[in-house]
Amino acid sequence: VERSLSAEGQSGLWRLGAITLALVMFAFFIYRLMRSLERKELALRQSEGRLQALLDNTTAVVYMKDLDGRYLMVNRRWLDLFHVTMDEVLGHTDFELFPAEIAQKFRINDIKALKQQRAIEIEEVAPQDDGLHTYISLKFPIYDTEGHCYATCGVSTDISARKKAEDAVQQLNAELELRVDARTQELSESLVSLKSAQAQLVQSEKMAALGD
Repeated sequence: VERSLSAEGQSGLWRLGAITLALVMFAFFIYRLMRSLERKELALRQSEGRLQALLDNTTAVVYMKDLDGRYLMVNRRWLDLFHVTMDEVLGHTDFELFPAEIAQKFRINDIKALKQQRAIEIEEVAPQDDGLHTYISLKFPIYDTEGHCYATCGVSTDISARKKAEDAVQQLNAELELRVDARTQELSESLVSLKSAQAQLVQSEKMAALGD
C-alpha cells in the first residue's frame, strides 16, 4: 500500500510538474506574442506618424473619403484652408461642409473615379477667404488587401495664380486679335480708297489728253 501511495504521489508530482512546465511555456509564448504585437504596433504608429508628417507639410490638400463620401482623413493644409478642426471633418460629407453646388460637383468627381476604377485629373473650385480658388485634383480609388474598394483619395493643388495668368494671356490675345482685325479693316478700306483715287486720276489724265 505504501509503495502504491508513493508511486501515485510521484505520478502526481510528475503531472503537476508537467502542468507547471506547460503553463510556464504558455506564459512565455504569450509574453513573446505580446512583445511582438507591441513592436508591430509601435512600428505601425511610427509609420503612420511619418506619413502624417509628410502629408501635413505638403502645400497640397490631401483627403480620403469612404464610399458614401464621408471623410476618413484630411491633412493639416485642408484644416487650415477651411478653418475647421479634425473632429468637425471626420465622418462628415462635403454637403455638411461646403455650399450644395460645390459639394455636388465634388461628389460627382468622386463617383467618377470610383466608376472608372483609376486615377482621374479634373479641375475643381473651392471657396476660400478671398473668394473661389481653382484646384487641379487627382482622385483615385483605394483598395484593401482583398482587392475591395473602400475609399477615394484626393490630392488637390491650387492653380488659381496660374489660372489667372492664363486668363490674362487669353484676354490679351483676344484684344490683340481685335486690334489686328480693326487695323486690317482700316488698311483694306485705305487700299480701296487709294485704288479709287488712282482710277479717278487716270480718268482725269485721259480726259485732259482728249481735250488737247
